[in-house]
Amino acid sequence: KKFLYASTSSLYGNNPMPLTETQHVTPPNHYAVTKFCYEHCAACFYQLHPEIETIGFRFMSVYGPNEEAKGRYANLISQFIWDISRDLSPVIYGDGSQFRDFTNVADVVDAITLAIETEKKLGNRVYNIGTGKCASFNEIVQYINAALGKRIEPTYIENPVREMYVKGQHADISKISKELGYEPHVSLKEGILD
Repeated sequence: KKFLYASTSSLYGNNPMPLTETQHVTPPNHYAVTKFCYEHCAACFYQLHPEIETIGFRFMSVYGPNEEAKGRYANLISQFIWDISRDLSPVIYGDGSQFRDFTNVADVVDAITLAIETEKKLGNRVYNIGTGKCASFNEIVQYINAALGKRIEPTYIENPVREMYVKGQHADISKISKELGYEPHVSLKEGILD
């Protein structure tokens, strides 16, 4: 009855914030292009088969436990935690003022569960899943140091990403909140402690 799939917040690039599902997007890289293609394929499929709802999720910056298998593709929070817990200086591109809507995986699961279990007819939808809040990379380092009882300073390097680097990410989650009753429950400080 429902087909749920992962899109990405990456397709917003450096759009004006807060990021809304109705914004025009120009995906900044191949990864985002493939996810945007998923959204179009889902819309086409739904037109042909309206009995099967198609629901996509634009995940913000998802973090949580057990990311070791992802290695260098793990969320920045996990990578910073690993470094600071080993008394290593986390590497930050630029000055650390860039920010993200860091979203705990437990909140992501809650949002998807709401979409699965709702009795509402959703048709073809795309939702942002985030917190509606943001934190800078510098703030993340401070929070992790506080949680671990450390005072490790980051190492700042020139940003090697030359094209389409996303400077900020701040989701508007009003659509999923209104339609599905989604409310993120895990604060950033609580999530870091997990």
